[in-house]
Amino acid sequence: MLKNLNFNTFLSKIKERKLYYLFLFFSGLFFAFSVHHWGYQLFTDPKIYSYVDDGMITYSHAKNLYEYGFIGVSPSGGIVEGYSTPFLFINHVIAYGLGISYQQYTDFQTYISLFFLGCLFFYISEGISFWARGVLVGFSVFIFCNSQIFLEWHGSGMENALTNLFIPWAIVVLYNYIKTNKVTIVGIIVVGLASITRVDSLYYIVPLLFISLLFVYKQGNSTFKNIGIDGVKFMSIPIFSLVTRYIYFSHIFPDSSRAQEISIGKQLYLLFTLDTSYIKSSMNLLQSIFYVNAAYLIIPALVLFAFVKLSDNENAFIFLLLIATVLIFFHPFIFHASRLDPSRYGSQVLPIAIMVVIIAAKQIFVWSYDLKKILIIPAFVMTSLVTFKQLSHEPYYICCNMDWIDAFTARFKGWADENRIYRATISNPDLGIVSYKKWYNIVDLGCLGSPDLGLINTNRALQGFYLGQLRRPDFIQAHSEWAQMYRHFLNHPDFFNYYKPNEVNYSQVSKDRLQGAPEMIYASAREIIDVNNPVKKFDLSLQDNLKNPDVLLKLINEQVALVLNKQNYKPSDWAYISRQVFRYVPEFRKLNILDKVVETLSKIDDNGYHKTLFYSYKNSRWDENMFEITKQLWLKEYFQTTDFNNALKDNAIKIFDANDYQLYISKNNGAGIIFSKKKLDEDANIFVRFMPKQERLIPAPWVITDKYEYNMNAIKEAYFGEHDGLYVYSFYYTTHDIMDIKVALSTKDGEVINIQHSNYLINPQDSLSYNLLNNHTETGNHKTNYYSDDSFNGYLEVNASTDKYALYGPYIRMKAGNYKIKLNYLADDYTDKFYADIFSSEKGIIAQNDGFKPAQLGDKKWQIVYNVSLKEDVENFEFRVKYKGEKMASLEKVTIIRQ
Repeated sequence: MLKNLNFNTFLSKIKERKLYYLFLFFSGLFFAFSVHHWGYQLFTDPKIYSYVDDGMITYSHAKNLYEYGFIGVSPSGGIVEGYSTPFLFINHVIAYGLGISYQQYTDFQTYISLFFLGCLFFYISEGISFWARGVLVGFSVFIFCNSQIFLEWHGSGMENALTNLFIPWAIVVLYNYIKTNKVTIVGIIVVGLASITRVDSLYYIVPLLFISLLFVYKQGNSTFKNIGIDGVKFMSIPIFSLVTRYIYFSHIFPDSSRAQEISIGKQLYLLFTLDTSYIKSSMNLLQSIFYVNAAYLIIPALVLFAFVKLSDNENAFIFLLLIATVLIFFHPFIFHASRLDPSRYGSQVLPIAIMVVIIAAKQIFVWSYDLKKILIIPAFVMTSLVTFKQLSHEPYYICCNMDWIDAFTARFKGWADENRIYRATISNPDLGIVSYKKWYNIVDLGCLGSPDLGLINTNRALQGFYLGQLRRPDFIQAHSEWAQMYRHFLNHPDFFNYYKPNEVNYSQVSKDRLQGAPEMIYASAREIIDVNNPVKKFDLSLQDNLKNPDVLLKLINEQVALVLNKQNYKPSDWAYISRQVFRYVPEFRKLNILDKVVETLSKIDDNGYHKTLFYSYKNSRWDENMFEITKQLWLKEYFQTTDFNNALKDNAIKIFDANDYQLYISKNNGAGIIFSKKKLDEDANIFVRFMPKQERLIPAPWVITDKYEYNMNAIKEAYFGEHDGLYVYSFYYTTHDIMDIKVALSTKDGEVINIQHSNYLINPQDSLSYNLLNNHTETGNHKTNYYSDDSFNGYLEVNASTDKYALYGPYIRMKAGNYKIKLNYLADDYTDKFYADIFSSEKGIIAQNDGFKPAQLGDKKWQIVYNVSLKEDVENFEFRVKYKGEKMASLEKVTIIRQ
């Protein structure tokens, strides 16, 4: 045997092997350094694209597991799977356990994934010289450095870097399996981790694995039983992940899919029934994904394949790559759109496209000098360059750099510290930002971290009740489309009864704002910032005795006793206790008194609300239970019962009893129920119009005023359940002096198909008072906003050319009659005379009082009082206070008193 050993050949193979690994390593290093250094420098501010707040969501879950013992985002509870990437979650758990920060892990993930992508491109270009392989790796560097969309999402800190790396490598592993018919430990790990980079990664891995097993079986090198065993080996990690997740979370799909309204069953139904609008929108998504991720680079490669002969193994490899591309092609049709840039869900198509191009391009280096083949080379290069020109796309703006994130969270912390709020509850759509440091409990407007709110949002009436009456977060911040999504809650007059605005920005005058929502709002719950409020005093007493369990239990028992002493108490009467006690759940767990606390609170709640909320840290189905409980509590709040029959008998007023449906409103004022014999079309709209004596109406769902229709709320947002064979739909309102109610049902196209009418008068009230927020900021081209403290929603416009200031009043209808108007405002001590009038854009000046001096109420506090006689009904009017000079008054309060 030794005689047959050629020692020189043996040494040359060792040297060649060492040289191979050396080139492999330096290819990865070169690719990672080049793309990381040059590619990311194409951005004007690379920090903007480094640490996405959505990536912080997964890290927040990992942090919660370490610090509070369960997977979630809020220290007090509950269990939440608000991410869609099990693999990234595992990595974040390991990183946090090792003391690695989110920023450090993100930088590491970005760089190491680029390194192994460079190794991948070198690896698949086998069969040519090392230097030729280096040329192809350099080509890939050139493409990636100019693909801003790919770089943006790959370096975002989200799961894209893992998906971009492991799915291509999984294809290589399956290709090697086809060649060798062997399953390796490394192969199992790579394919397994690829399948959990995202929950939907199985959509790619399962078909690719099935095709690979089919190839091996067709080759005749393995039995059906053996390939079945091989398949189980490859699927061992994802199977373990699915089982573990189901045991812990009680579901297969994460809460993030529900929050984003991803329903595979519904989308497949729309696809198979050839729904044209769905197919059209899916095609638009497809174009976005393929266009910005340069999938068209595959086209010149496929043309080149027509001129070369590939081996069977190479054909199998190309086939797997093309199948992966086809799967990406159909992804938007099955999963449709989700949040953020839709193109990010296909970012792995670029590495796959480059793999196809490399396999095609390496053929150039092995060709003989055949003239026909040589002529193909410039055609291939030119086609590649043309497609490359399409790579320049404006990157999607994603948030945020860490300096901004720290400043944003510090703002809430400053308010919390200033008002002595222990573990404040924040309601905001930026879950990663607000939950990252574990300073707060979260009611996530984006629903990723609040699956209970995701379910409750399906009914607008429940949404306002749950956020406003039950949970009532200490701080609320909403902006842009999120503010629009919650416009019914934010525009509801009760909102400003519960909340004091810290900062608000509207783009429309108040009368138009009924249709829209603030562009941005920061608000604080009054009960927790007012030191004289009994709720605040109760919370401070809890804070001061956190080390004394007996005192804590006594304090809670005292509050419960106060509620029990009330007759016919409602959920809103005891919800304040729940809100304050819930913030201390981690401390109560450490003191071993949580069970006693829940037992005490359950005395005022026989619907299981407290057990569901306070044990949400260990009950994975708490969100589903909370949805059903909130329905019962809504009925109890407005109808004083959780039983429909009793509600309709004793606590409701029947408005209509038509053939098609019935309408009841609560004697408690604020809620209504519609019963229908038939389940209404989800795409239809239902409108309820109230005609108040003095309209202070905000667009609760399905409200029509004389001026506006609110048809953005479909039946699906009102469906409440079934009762005695009837379908129940709920709505809420806040208005006084109802003179007339009209109900209209329309088709999804807006055609009115039924209308009912009734005259009714409840709660006569002749005096209304509106408070304004006492601050202002002058910005831009002389526009300054004033916003309501209590119901009034004003808008101040500064006209530089005429130097006038006008305050636009609330949208309220004033019947003909005599009124006394009081305007309270803040101003410096000066003697200029004031001019006040009521102006209508339709009728001009309705009433006017000129040149009188205000009365001084205190330091810089003034009041104008004047009488107004209206000969006819007036609506869409404005209060205007005008004066000369540069100084302006901050209107603090408007009071309208009917004489």
